[in-house]
Amino acid sequence: MVNAHCPLRGTLRLRSGPLCLAAVITSFLVPARALASNTGVMLESVNDYSSCDGVGCSLPPCFNPGDSNANANASATAFWNQLSSTNTLGFTHAGAWQDGNVYDTDFLDPETYQANSNDNDTWNFDVAGYAISFYQGHGIGLGNQTSQVCTSGSNCNNPPAPTTVGTTGYGSCVITPPTVSTYGAGKGTCWYTFTPAIATCSKSDSNNHLAELSPNMAFGENPSVGAWAGAGTNGGTALAIVHISGGLFPWFPITEWSPVFAGLQIFAGVMATSGDVGDSSQFGDKVAAPYTANPSSHVIPSFTDAISSITDGSGCPGSGFSYVGGINGCGCHVALTFSSTNASATAIYNETWSALQSTNSSQTGRSYWYYRANCNYNPTTYPWTNGL
Repeated sequence: MVNAHCPLRGTLRLRSGPLCLAAVITSFLVPARALASNTGVMLESVNDYSSCDGVGCSLPPCFNPGDSNANANASATAFWNQLSSTNTLGFTHAGAWQDGNVYDTDFLDPETYQANSNDNDTWNFDVAGYAISFYQGHGIGLGNQTSQVCTSGSNCNNPPAPTTVGTTGYGSCVITPPTVSTYGAGKGTCWYTFTPAIATCSKSDSNNHLAELSPNMAFGENPSVGAWAGAGTNGGTALAIVHISGGLFPWFPITEWSPVFAGLQIFAGVMATSGDVGDSSQFGDKVAAPYTANPSSHVIPSFTDAISSITDGSGCPGSGFSYVGGINGCGCHVALTFSSTNASATAIYNETWSALQSTNSSQTGRSYWYYRANCNYNPTTYPWTNGL
């Protein structure tokens, strides 16, 4: 069901190999689960990037004076405060690292094939017994939009180095209210893909202040799912919420987000389609609020629909929408799951918050995926095509 006020609400995309189908899930198929008690919530956030300003580098991250955030730490704290205000399901505070205590190695798995010897998500962001891991701070990515004007993704076949096309063999044509205003009806700009990265600023960083989503970020690996993703079995988080600029380029979920799934159930973030993700003070509070309002609510729509409650940011010019969603431009909250079977992908898409506390033993592959996006404009009117 496509709702004009809440775009893509309930519209899912299923992909297995070359097949891509639209489906509305009406069943609640629940695969067998290993008994577990995963309640931990880890919070990491960075406001202060001042010590990394222009630190002897020619490539990102080369932060400029004033690039520090004002609200990331407060937003992460607000996420826990909201989550714990009633806390019917008994989530527990596993830790809260901020600023210089957040290392790029916190997010990288030590057992993946190109791991730095200091990579150590096992004791930080992805720990056995965690249910939720939350990060808010800067992100770095070189995909971004180009000045190439397009009417469909098939026009997007000239990626500037070092970006690449997606799994379709093309970049993505992204139409937004600003591109229509600039170039005319039905016209967008071409986007291409490059690995997004969490940007940190600590003297203990070992990866040039970057934790790239691929190839060494792998979450959720545990004994129930085995070491199928090459990341061992010593992780465990079920829901990763990552609020960064360049967190997902439109529209490259397979290329950019699928590598992090190694047992993880849900990955959730913010995708800008013009402008940039804002330094939202409200993000953490609003994405946790649906849990406190109804602990039996579903995780994925709780996250995506929270965009309509966030009032900071400048929003999407020409959208006609009343909410701005914490974005300085146009964009969406996106949450997705990759899973080994259609049944498990369906079940995870429909998970309530309590399901995050159990290990899903079916998370042993990426053959099927479902996503949900809610935007501060109408992406049915202003679609993105190709990419992936």
